[in-house]
Amino acid sequence: VFTKFNNKEFLEDATIVSRINNENINNVLRAKLMVKKDNNIELINDVQYHKGKKISLTTNSLIFNTKTKIITNKTKFNAIYNNNIFDGTHLYFDTKKNIIKSQYTHFNID
Repeated sequence: VFTKFNNKEFLEDATIVSRINNENINNVLRAKLMVKKDNNIELINDVQYHKGKKISLTTNSLIFNTKTKIITNKTKFNAIYNNNIFDGTHLYFDTKKNIIKSQYTHFNID
């Protein structure tokens, strides 16, 4: 369900798929609710992000900047990167450069 109110756009039970230009990889964002304002999309409840088969991320909220392609959040998240599992809070993820930073991180490396 798509709704526009003032300068915000709302999308319920949403999925956004984008392709990386120079790679054969899809970025997939899913959430129960997405709120877009300017260059930021706020994803709320049952949030999932997948970058091909290499990176997977689940959380309850995050912000995706459509211009910089940077994902941030301040809540707990769980992630898989190259089959390595980690979780933490205060995520910073540059999806262009594959740079991931966070606080209170716990790694399970195989």
